[in-house]
Amino acid sequence: MNKIKIGIDIGGTFTDFFVISNNKEYKNKVLTDSVNPYISLITGLNYIFDNNDLNKNDIDLIIHGTTLFTNKLIERKGSTPIFFTTKGFADVLDMQKEMRYDIYDLHAKEVTHLVPKLLRYEIDERIDGDGNIIKHIDIKTLEKQLQLLKNNHELSSNHSVAICLLHSYINPTHENIVRDIIKYYFPMVNISLSHEISPLIREYERMSTTICNSYIQPLANEYINNIENHLKINKYKSPLRLMLSSGGITSTNIAKKYPVRLIESGPAAGTLAAAHLGSKSGFKDLLSFDMGGTTAKMCIISNGKPNLTSNFEVARLERFKKGSGLPINIDTIDLIEIGAGGGSIAHVDELGLLKVGPDSAGAKPGPCCYNLGGNNPTVTDANLVLGYLDSNNFLDGKMALNEKKAYESIKTLSSKLKLNINQTAYGIFRIVNENMITATRIYISEFGFDPRKLYLFAFGGAGPIHAHAIAKALKMPGFIVPTTAGVASAFGFLAAAPSFEFSKTFISILNKNNLTKTKKVFKLLEIENSKNLDDFNIKNKLESTYWLNLRHYGQGHDINIECSLDEKQFNSEVIRQAFYKKYEQIYGYAHKHLEIEITLCKIILKSYQPLNIIKSTNIEYTKSKSAVYKEIYDGIKIRKYKYMHGYNLEKDKQYKGPLIIQESETTCIVPNNSILKKDSNNNYIVKFT
Repeated sequence: MNKIKIGIDIGGTFTDFFVISNNKEYKNKVLTDSVNPYISLITGLNYIFDNNDLNKNDIDLIIHGTTLFTNKLIERKGSTPIFFTTKGFADVLDMQKEMRYDIYDLHAKEVTHLVPKLLRYEIDERIDGDGNIIKHIDIKTLEKQLQLLKNNHELSSNHSVAICLLHSYINPTHENIVRDIIKYYFPMVNISLSHEISPLIREYERMSTTICNSYIQPLANEYINNIENHLKINKYKSPLRLMLSSGGITSTNIAKKYPVRLIESGPAAGTLAAAHLGSKSGFKDLLSFDMGGTTAKMCIISNGKPNLTSNFEVARLERFKKGSGLPINIDTIDLIEIGAGGGSIAHVDELGLLKVGPDSAGAKPGPCCYNLGGNNPTVTDANLVLGYLDSNNFLDGKMALNEKKAYESIKTLSSKLKLNINQTAYGIFRIVNENMITATRIYISEFGFDPRKLYLFAFGGAGPIHAHAIAKALKMPGFIVPTTAGVASAFGFLAAAPSFEFSKTFISILNKNNLTKTKKVFKLLEIENSKNLDDFNIKNKLESTYWLNLRHYGQGHDINIECSLDEKQFNSEVIRQAFYKKYEQIYGYAHKHLEIEITLCKIILKSYQPLNIIKSTNIEYTKSKSAVYKEIYDGIKIRKYKYMHGYNLEKDKQYKGPLIIQESETTCIVPNNSILKKDSNNNYIVKFT
């Protein structure tokens, strides 16, 4: 029986689709409706099914991811929650870590949190660091607070409450009591509990994560319900799944409860695609590079797996400065994201210098060449002027580009800069590249990787156009572009597994006795939380991976180490050596004379049924075009590029640059002094000579 699997990625500019049926792939790309994203989802999906021999009744799986929730946090357009915490701790949101993200900038902007002081309530209670109840909840005072709140506010399902009490990660009793009382007064309100959202030490980070979850929860519920309803209206009956920031997939019920875990869902899918497709071609150590219409994302892939982290920030005031954003403690694929995309707007600043981004033209009005009302010159306009894009075959001819408007937009800048149009367009191209190169250098250096040993795996609508410049600047041996590059994130959804992760703080010195206790914590987490995957109706055995957060005794921060519960592997010496290896990779030196401390136990539950069956697909093309030559300005001189369509390239045959390879959803630039080969897995492998 034919089983159809669908991946859908809603980005800031485009919505991407990847459909697999009978080992054949069907792709589509449409502009995102920023007001009602579900319209783009349904429009693009209907196009695929209406124009191909596909039956909606055969759909087995629909997986979706989006950057919507990240954008709402950045734009501060969520639902401001009411916040409850332990008496004396409401101002932690203002004190934060009591350190400046830039100690030398006396005028640095203050990081303001999502909850104003008027909406912070303190509860007279106390639990100590060992989980002992020092002071029981003053119920009467709490009820008076809630009655006053009820008199002044009509809270419904469009509102939310965040609860974060001191040391609730070790003993959640008081948080549960507060939840039950609030539910009595406000039955419809959304409630986020810190011990469920982020059961970790450090109250500020736990508060921030819980509040961010609460801030986007009403929006997430409405968004997911809208998509589910419109899928049903259009007779797409398969249950909807959503991508987690950690790279797993989950049900809509869990996503509605933990929307903060979906913040980086779209970018996470892209790195999974890079890991999956790169490994198939024999490249397990990569730098994933995803450049779309609005942002660019980079992620290190080591031994076929993306790097994971439990600590990251959103809505940074300074993109390269830690501490300038809102901390979130959830598992996520560790990537860097900057405002650099095809829609990034170019402008001349007050000093007369050419700047690109971070503001984006988005889908509408979009770049000038989209002919949708955009007036600001963008990276896409520059790429069209330079000749990298074919105005008649953009998105395989489904969307014509207006060359005249692109030229006019660049001309307005060239007159200010006193440069010709080619020089200005190339300046835009080079500056956006330098923005990404700078960010990538910083990101790679933080992990101790040598870029000269990594290939760049480029995808997204704009990524393959800019890949060669980034790879060369970082002295990489080359770069890789899949034939699915333009919709790689949508493909990545189908390479993911149903999964969820659970954590528990467990502070103890690394030794034999404490490892025995640690194993019991892992088993308890496994039993207690396997029910979160019940919605998937998984028939095969769940796969568990185990992680420990470790640090040198006396340090304030930790690093995560994957471990095995096998008797020979789960011992102090094996874990100690794994910790030293990773510590030295990051910092260059490990303090081996110090004791090692466990801070956290984490388990990831996964099932690979039925999602690991994706193979190389047989691509069918309906048209064929011969190669042409185009003259391209490369910053030094006009150079002749051979312009070819990807489906005309023979597998395992070498092609010398300079080339421009056209795909249905993207364009790949192969520079001079490089060789391209299309391998058996439909990946373009480009090596510099």
